[in-house]
This record gives sequence, C-alpha cells and structure tokens, in this order.
Amino acid sequence: MIESGRKWTYRIGTDPTSRFVDEINEGTMMHAKAVAYQDTGKWDEVCKHDKGFCRLGNPYPPGAYEAKIKVDEEGWTYNCWVNEKVENYWVPKLLDENPFLD
Repeated sequence: MIESGRKWTYRIGTDPTSRFVDEINEGTMMHAKAVAYQDTGKWDEVCKHDKGFCRLGNPYPPGAYEAKIKVDEEGWTYNCWVNEKVENYWVPKLLDENPFLD
C-alpha cells in the first residue's frame, strides 16, 4: 500500500514488440524514431540557450557535462550523450563495409 491508501499496480512482463539482438550477427538501429511535427515545431528557438524542452539531440562533447557547460559556442543546448559503443565499434564497421558512405 502507498501512503495515499491506493495499491501499487505492477506491470511486469516482457514487451511483445522488443527483443534482445545478437550484436555479432544482427544490425542494431540506434536513436531512430518518428518525430511528430508538434514535437519539433520552433526547434530553432527552443533548442537554443535552454529555452524549453528540445526533442532534437545535441550530444555533450567529452568533459562538457562534468564542467557544467550546457550550451555550445553557438548557443545550442546539449541534451544527450554519444553511445560510445556505436560510435567507436559499429560506425567504423559500417564505414568499412559500405562503399557509399565516407
């Protein structure tokens, strides 16, 4: 029981639309999703100088978060992090295998 007197509802179980992937033999798409217009409207105002909830990713560069630097030199707010495994392991593999990417 919670202090308010209501019971806590547990939602335990696997998500039927998700599964673990075999990273050796399968590809993984990272950070890809559909974004509705209302989520990105006025992005050029909202994502600058921390003026609201920006739904476009601008990753912190190394050391910026620890130094409490919130915006880049142009005023764009940092709001996410680079996935190091994707950046350092998967991206080089993709670039090596795909002649159309440089």
